[in-house]
Amino acid sequence: MSTKDLYILKKLRTAGLAEQLDLDGKELNDFFDRIEKSLNDEESRCEKKLIIHTDAAARGNPGPAGIGVVIQNDNERILKEFHQFIGEQTNNSAEYLAFIKGLEIAKEMEADSVTVNTDSELLANQLNGVYRVKNKALIELYMEAKKMINLFDQVEIVHVQRNKNKDADRLANFAIDSMK
Repeated sequence: MSTKDLYILKKLRTAGLAEQLDLDGKELNDFFDRIEKSLNDEESRCEKKLIIHTDAAARGNPGPAGIGVVIQNDNERILKEFHQFIGEQTNNSAEYLAFIKGLEIAKEMEADSVTVNTDSELLANQLNGVYRVKNKALIELYMEAKKMINLFDQVEIVHVQRNKNKDADRLANFAIDSMK
C-alpha cells in the first residue's frame, strides 16, 4: 500500500465511513491505525538500503583535513549528515577516512545495502579493483575499508562528478573551517 493509498483511507476515515458501513467508530479507527503502522514498518524496512555521499578536503597535501558524509534513503531524503576535522592528512587518506565513516554510520543505522557516491576516482577504482593500491600509507586504510564493505549484503561504489557531491564537499570544508 502506498502513501497515497493511506491518504485516501484517512480521507475516508473522516468522511463518516463508519456510519456508512454500519461499523463502530473505534473499530474503524483501530483498522486505520493498523494500516498506518504497517505502512510505517514497511517504510523503515525500505531504509535498509541507503545512499551515502562521502567527500574529503585537505588544504595542502598533506594539510588540515575534514570529512563530510551525507546519508540518504532511496527517495534521496537526507537522513543524516556528518562532518569531522581529522587533523593533518593527505587528500587520498582523508577520502578513505570519509568512506569508512560513511559505512560506519550506515551500519549504525542498520543498513543492509548501500550505494556510496564519491568524487574520488582513485578511491572508487581502488575499492572496485580497477587500480592496485601502491601507496603504502593507503594500504591500511584500504584494508579497513574492505573490512567495512564485508559487513553489508551489498555495496556499490560509484565515482560521481564533483557537482553531484556538493553536500558532502560542503560538510568536509565546514569541518576544516570550524577549526580556525
